[in-house]
Amino acid sequence: MMQSSPLHPSVLLIALALPLSVSAQGDDFAPAKLAIVDLKQLPASVGRLQTLIQASYYGPFAISGSCDYDKQWYCLGMGCKTFKWGWTFPGFTWIKDSMASSYGEVSSTARQFDSRFAPVKAWMLTSLPQFSQLLDKENEVMANAGRIASDPNASQEDIARAKADVLASLDRIANGLQPGIQQLNEGIASLSDFNSQLNRPLRQVSDLRGGLDRVITADKQQMNATLGSYPCGDDDARAKYGGIESQVTSQFQNVQAAAQTFGVTSQAADNDVSIILGIVLNFQNRYQGISQALRLAQISPAGAVQQLRINVVAASWRDFAQYVMRQFQ
Repeated sequence: MMQSSPLHPSVLLIALALPLSVSAQGDDFAPAKLAIVDLKQLPASVGRLQTLIQASYYGPFAISGSCDYDKQWYCLGMGCKTFKWGWTFPGFTWIKDSMASSYGEVSSTARQFDSRFAPVKAWMLTSLPQFSQLLDKENEVMANAGRIASDPNASQEDIARAKADVLASLDRIANGLQPGIQQLNEGIASLSDFNSQLNRPLRQVSDLRGGLDRVITADKQQMNATLGSYPCGDDDARAKYGGIESQVTSQFQNVQAAAQTFGVTSQAADNDVSIILGIVLNFQNRYQGISQALRLAQISPAGAVQQLRINVVAASWRDFAQYVMRQFQ
């Protein structure tokens, strides 16, 4: 907000945006820290899933049986003929291989988290502390310029030098913003791409259930078409295939349940990355707020020195930088 006073035309005070003066203690980094832990542990969680997958059996399967038919009185009411049947199914090894491959891709992508998080981490541990120190330093320059401007004994040369100091200080602050803005933009792009790569194989695993159901339906249709020619044993064959179906679907469901427990799902990945991105976007908004305040700063036509009041903001960002470093170092 900009205010001018006709009683003191030599000084114009510019206040920075209010949200930037909020203490760093108002920021809740606990969800972001948990999200980072989850993503760093993702390869180990996938390893537990891979162990479960490898311990399961998805075929090939073979079922067989025999039954008596053609009951006659001379066979004492029992079937006079015996029918033996057998069925071999190629099994569902494709779903086991697909899960192992997709989760392997998840693990490989998850191992990139540190490098994908690097731009944000560099900002937290380098750019943020440096920028907060810059604000502290330039606050002193602004305060000194304000004292000169308000000194009735100051010469025009003194005021001109103070004016030049203010402009130079504004330029230094604006330039100091750029590395942080660039790192945050890189961090947002990097984490967004990481999330996209992570979700692709996770969605592939979820889509496998549809393929599993289609194969089971096709097997049953083929069985029913063939069982119509059997003289007996059709109920036994269906029951035994039902056992295969139950084994395969329960194993698949167990893997999916374990994935939920271990946090290896697209929903969990989306949530974790979104929490971290939310923090990063909050950082970015703070930068943009200061940048906007700088763009509003002007030198009055009369040539009077304007003092940019950054003392509150400088203190807030100093506390903020120290807090972030403690949380994420």
